[in-house]
Amino acid sequence: MLFLEWRHSPRVCKEWFETVHDAAVFLKNVDSELRITDYLAEAVSSEGNSHRAMELFEDALELAEKVGQDVMVVKLLDKLARYQSGLGNPRQAAEYLEQSLENKSGDGKNRGHEERDQKCRIHNEDI
Repeated sequence: MLFLEWRHSPRVCKEWFETVHDAAVFLKNVDSELRITDYLAEAVSSEGNSHRAMELFEDALELAEKVGQDVMVVKLLDKLARYQSGLGNPRQAAEYLEQSLENKSGDGKNRGHEERDQKCRIHNEDI
């Protein structure tokens, strides 16, 4: 997506991703639909429509969970947390972060980070 941002306005990026998204849905290409929905959400956010971007990220999250793309689930949960925090919703952001940590807990590369996870839980309880 970065190459589009360097050369085109957020509106043009959004239009491109909407077109590609519609094609992926028409072709029933779930992997492409999932990734393009993520890019489309970023483009919509760049246009300044954070609430619509949140809806698109949630749609992508639902699709990622449905097809079992665990890495994408974690990525989207992290993005949702970041956007909720930016919108001034710390409780919702903390909920998404907790879900992300739960999804990461089975991942071998994230084992051994119990101290970090504990700090996150303590911080979330303070919110």
